[in-house]
Amino acid sequence: PAVIEVLAITRGGVYYNYYSETINNTTGKLTLSGDYFMGNYNQSGDFATIKFRTLSAGSGDISFTTNTKIFDSSSVPFIDSVFIPATITGLEALPNSILKLKSNYSNWTINDTQDITIFLDTQGNKITGTDIVIHYDPTVFEYQSYLWNNLLPTQQGFSVDSNNGTIIVSGIADQSSPFNGSGDLMSLKFKTLTTGSKEFNFDWTSGVTTDTNIVSSNNPNIDLLSTKPNGLTINVITNPVLSFKFKLLDFLGNITGKNGTITVVANPNKTTSFSNPSDLGIISNLTLGTFIYNTNYDLIIRVPGYLAAKKNHLISIGVNPAVGELDFGNLKPGDINGDDVINTFDLSSVYNRWNSTENIIEDMNGDGKVNTFDVGLLYAYFNQTAAI
Repeated sequence: PAVIEVLAITRGGVYYNYYSETINNTTGKLTLSGDYFMGNYNQSGDFATIKFRTLSAGSGDISFTTNTKIFDSSSVPFIDSVFIPATITGLEALPNSILKLKSNYSNWTINDTQDITIFLDTQGNKITGTDIVIHYDPTVFEYQSYLWNNLLPTQQGFSVDSNNGTIIVSGIADQSSPFNGSGDLMSLKFKTLTTGSKEFNFDWTSGVTTDTNIVSSNNPNIDLLSTKPNGLTINVITNPVLSFKFKLLDFLGNITGKNGTITVVANPNKTTSFSNPSDLGIISNLTLGTFIYNTNYDLIIRVPGYLAAKKNHLISIGVNPAVGELDFGNLKPGDINGDDVINTFDLSSVYNRWNSTENIIEDMNGDGKVNTFDVGLLYAYFNQTAAI
């Protein structure tokens, strides 16, 4: 009785008459009697089903006492009756299952789109599914879309109330195969509308089955969440900006007509386009987006027709850095196809646009015509690769 207790006895169908049912969880003993008073019984079936609840870890037998008997039709006990005990081991209880909200970043920039991921860990429990109710502030975040990751094979009932900031969705396991495991259940994409610090949180109340819950496969009335899952606070901040400069080797034209990209090598990478640098090759206050701030990243600059270049720089919230301090140096001409090497493929592109007077990247010196001067530039840096 220190390990298990009896909750209930369900009588089977092999006898018409049951009587003398007692349960004593103090001594660990129960009795149940029955007879078949309408004739002889010579079949098989369940006499009774006993529901137990485990109380603590331990091991022991559930066994029949010597007073257990099966009588013949003359009320004489069968001397060769066989009573087989059952050995039960009570294990330590499994921890409750977990739902968690995740994001790659705690700071999102304004007018950016980022994902909130819902993570599920059953912690060894077998579940039939989960219901999720999430609240967010619709004045700060605007719902965009969702991605179901098939951790649970069936997704049911997705709905969004964009006025109140409520999302409801359910995931269901295969009927014949309860789910036991962990992983990302789904992702929700949001756009930021204004600055502020707000929380995404689960709607959960103990004992309520209409909000967030994880349903045990052993008992559909059991929620494997014993406490409210933690929310996730996101700070929406003003976009950080980047100022930098570069030069184009042997370029004779007007650099203010050029464009390119800056890639922050992160996880994931973030690429931002720029255009029309000053005649000194300066780009001021280029909006970057969302990162883990106050971290050093490799920054890669690409200008069509030139080898890419790389600099390492600390990206912080605000202005990064003062105008002109981040210098990518001289970009080398000749990488026409943008594969980070100057070779015969680039030379072929120049010949294919020979004598063209259009504003194209094959005009590497920017004098208004694709000719031998451009071929000379390409040969000057032939077989060089981008140091990225």
